[in-house]
Amino acid sequence: MNFLIHTLTESYEVLLIADLSRNSYRVLRHDPTSVRIGEANEGIYTMRNDNFCNDYVSEEYQELRREMGSIEYLRRTLKHSKPVVCDYRLKNGQWRESAFWLMTEDKDGLPAKIMYYSQNIDPLSTSMIVSANSVNRELSFLAGLRETYSSICVIDILRDEITLHENITLPEHVTDFMNHTPYDEAQEFFARHYVAEDQIEEFKAETNLLNLRKQLQTRKAVSYFYRLRPELRKGTSDSYGKFSFCLPQQDDNTIILATKDITDIVRWTQNGFHHGENQTSWHE
Repeated sequence: MNFLIHTLTESYEVLLIADLSRNSYRVLRHDPTSVRIGEANEGIYTMRNDNFCNDYVSEEYQELRREMGSIEYLRRTLKHSKPVVCDYRLKNGQWRESAFWLMTEDKDGLPAKIMYYSQNIDPLSTSMIVSANSVNRELSFLAGLRETYSSICVIDILRDEITLHENITLPEHVTDFMNHTPYDEAQEFFARHYVAEDQIEEFKAETNLLNLRKQLQTRKAVSYFYRLRPELRKGTSDSYGKFSFCLPQQDDNTIILATKDITDIVRWTQNGFHHGENQTSWHE
């Protein structure tokens, strides 16, 4: 179990589980450089949420991060089995992403235990990308540090088209059509062939260009999670994908899309972790 935790969380600043019904938490793993010396590895969840916001989150994002990490918000939102993701800036100027995942529900069907991780988001690299007008432009995009992505795409808002910039692990049959393809056409193709049927409408609404532009007006990056059909990787079971959209610096007409396969961590929270959890007692 320790090896699995290390493998899944080596790029995360903090990984913890919280029992919302008991208002308690336990840290599974953290980067020592990102946690204040002496900070408790377990304790009262609401106290930790408040202390983190007060001590680390920049003033303009404190209310947002405090609300999205509150027990009331998580129990209200996670009952729909959808991860809660919050991007915000720290007092030191660093941007960070926090994600809250449902693990178990109580007898009333409300979220009981969750997994939480946070990780820094920074300009990962600067790439020379050929834009639609064939002029080399330097684009810096936000990405989780040390993450392994499936692909990186460039969305040209003015031309309403998407172009694959780098394919890391996606199979070619998925990426063949992503060559200066109209964005709406690519979105429809992917939804029809690869998104789980019960999430198609949600996928279309959230990845709509108008919605993305609205979300990115106030946030540097937004992330969405979807269950994907076995056909995506020509397997026998569903997989799970993270779709992160961000605006390059000083370019309002381009959106960078980075996709990531998160199947292992989703299956771990749903199945594998529970077997090991019972071996460790909870403390208030």
